[in-house]
Amino acid sequence: MTWLQTFERIAAHYTAMAMTPGCWQYAQARVAELEREQSGLWLGLRAEVGRRIKAAGFRSAQSDLAPFERELQPLPGSRHRHGG
Repeated sequence: MTWLQTFERIAAHYTAMAMTPGCWQYAQARVAELEREQSGLWLGLRAEVGRRIKAAGFRSAQSDLAPFERELQPLPGSRHRHGG
């Protein structure tokens, strides 16, 4: 397998992952992590995955953003621990 084939395969993998419900943030973080590697082998991966996602007309689900949009809630009071 050539390097270009590997790059294409990885781009396709993370594109599919990003379009899977609940996986948007993980796919974004992983692609960014790969692109920051010192080897420089993955430079352009984020742009390629973004291009593929846009070409597919995909928009992330509101549920992917929900954990970041909720108001902070106080932690519940201490609970009774069993067996202790």
